[in-house]
Amino acid sequence: SSCDGGTGSYGVHEYVYKKSVTVPCSGEYVVSFGTCCRNQALNTLSNPGGQSAYVQTLLTTDSSSCNQSPDFLNSPVVSYCIGQPVNYSHGIFDYDNDSLAFSLIDCQSAAGTSVNYSSGYSGTNPISSSTGITIDSTNGNIQFTPNLAQQGTICVLVEEYRNGVKIGEIMRDLQFDILNCSNQY
Repeated sequence: SSCDGGTGSYGVHEYVYKKSVTVPCSGEYVVSFGTCCRNQALNTLSNPGGQSAYVQTLLTTDSSSCNQSPDFLNSPVVSYCIGQPVNYSHGIFDYDNDSLAFSLIDCQSAAGTSVNYSSGYSGTNPISSSTGITIDSTNGNIQFTPNLAQQGTICVLVEEYRNGVKIGEIMRDLQFDILNCSNQY
């Protein structure tokens, strides 16, 4: 890492805020987080430093069953090389063994407000790739082969179902750094 005097080319600071919250097992709850501003180096967004980042989770419970949100075990900041196939896994785990459905969505700058993408990019086309970008709707694996150096953000909606009924959703905002590597990553 290049952080705190390290010798690496890149650095990542990770801040983990964790708290268990118990809510009554009856109702709908929205937990959200927003911050200004996005990383100025993102080149798949228009004026990224002037745009906020926003994510939320929705949790619906009833008196007959409680719910724990799924947990993401893999880092949301990842680096890959131009021309190298990417197969990113969230490492997601659902404590209640609920069914999960994954999809690519527009990243958000506020509740219900999409970010402004650079020309040619969108929530379903967030990274320049020679193979296009796909997401497996059942396990969330993201696959693509980047074809140019770029820093982009990919947003994923994870919907949680129990017995065919939607009981929650989580937005995940990930930054992908695509590097011009002199060797395989």
